Amino acid sequence: MKWTDNVALEQWCLDVIACFAEGGMPESVCRLFRKAVLRFYGTQKLVDIALELADLMDGLSGEGRRQAQSMVYNSHGFGFEEFLAARRGKLLGVIKCGKLRNESEYRLALNFTSNVDNDIGVAAEVDALIAAYEAAAVRSGD
Repeated sequence: MKWTDNVALEQWCLDVIACFAEGGMPESVCRLFRKAVLRFYGTQKLVDIALELADLMDGLSGEGRRQAQSMVYNSHGFGFEEFLAARRGKLLGVIKCGKLRNESEYRLALNFTSNVDNDIGVAAEVDALIAAYEAAAVRSGD
């Protein structure tokens, strides 16, 4: 999924941050997120921030998660699950390719392995891709 409407993406991020602030996230953390959103407007980093916010929303407990998803979906027509689905699709493409080709794919794979709820078979495939990427990086001196 390509997020090309920077205004909508920026507003989505700011609304999610406001939702976290209402839920008790420290103001200093919210302020850092807001500054990052404004600084990286119109860049891939803004999408990365949205993905991070989506991960945080996904980690909320039952009712808080449902309320946050409902709020952003009703306001914007998309919630955090769209970001997570896009990330899963990208990861499946990487697995199909059979190797990690760059730092971005490496971070995507690392992020995937940090979730203990993943399918064990897929996690093993991703672990093997990470090991191969790291071994290649050591051999090349990176």
